[in-house]
Amino acid sequence: MSENKSSRLLHLSELLEKPQEEIEFLVEGLLIRAGLGLLAGKPKAGKSTLARVLAFAVSRGEPFLGLPTLKGHVLYYGLEEKESEVRRHFVEMGATGTEPIIISTVALPKDVQTLRKDIADYRPALVIIDPLFRVVRVKDSNAYAEVTNALAPLMEIARYTRAHLLCVHHLGKGGQSGADAILGSTAIRGAFDVNILLNRTGAGRIIQSESRYGEDLEETALVYDELTRTISLGESKQDLDSNRIAPDIKTILLCASNGKQQVEIERAVSGKTVWKRFALKQLLESQEIIRTGSGRKGDPYLYSIACTHDPAIGGEHGNNHLFSTEEASMI
Repeated sequence: MSENKSSRLLHLSELLEKPQEEIEFLVEGLLIRAGLGLLAGKPKAGKSTLARVLAFAVSRGEPFLGLPTLKGHVLYYGLEEKESEVRRHFVEMGATGTEPIIISTVALPKDVQTLRKDIADYRPALVIIDPLFRVVRVKDSNAYAEVTNALAPLMEIARYTRAHLLCVHHLGKGGQSGADAILGSTAIRGAFDVNILLNRTGAGRIIQSESRYGEDLEETALVYDELTRTISLGESKQDLDSNRIAPDIKTILLCASNGKQQVEIERAVSGKTVWKRFALKQLLESQEIIRTGSGRKGDPYLYSIACTHDPAIGGEHGNNHLFSTEEASMI
């Protein structure tokens, strides 16, 4: 073997001799140190609001969505935000001005050199870029190679400075779901260590994530505190849909003196089949309904209202969402 071997290359034995590097999280299980994150949602979904809630939490070392954070300086680039709105939101969250948050609402130059210099000057733990393509400039966001090359400097900055760079972006208008709905090339989805998705459901908001290092966050409702304009996690979407569907199931069974089969219930109730079945299971476990029959041919399972349970139908269901209609107009 040549003595002039490249320093870029490692023999497997050399790699195995290196100590295992532990993953360090800025937000436990969600955002890693020295990493890239993407917060994507459709217009008026509350992306900027959520980003500022994150900035405030990290600046104080307080939990974000119930997850522990490491306290540190924050650089917040709200490049499509009014300065007055940014100020108002931080005031309403209880900011005193002692929080180590550096804010810019002024457009950055077309390259990342200003960003690189700002990070070198302030050494933040978290950098929020809102939106992504006001800092990273591409002619065609659907061009895989162009997008990959444009995002490479951000990864270099994150790895070198150990800051987490969270970029705010948009979801497309098509019928795709999950991270497939991220607007632009699939290179965007692949470049980030975590993709956090924010969707609207009426006046509510649902958050979910897919992560390369942490744990994926299942679809969960967000709860908005109108007074402090802070956000917390609510029920999972599975529970929300179950709570919405359960009263409909009980209404149907209340009107069926001889009970109904599962297939009849599923036909009569709106919603995804998986949520209908989950709601049916929950009602059985809570003994609000009963099941008779063996489930065999000629003796199917029949579901009916449990006589020992108050069959009152209704109540408030599915209200733990982010933003009422009035609140949504504030974003």
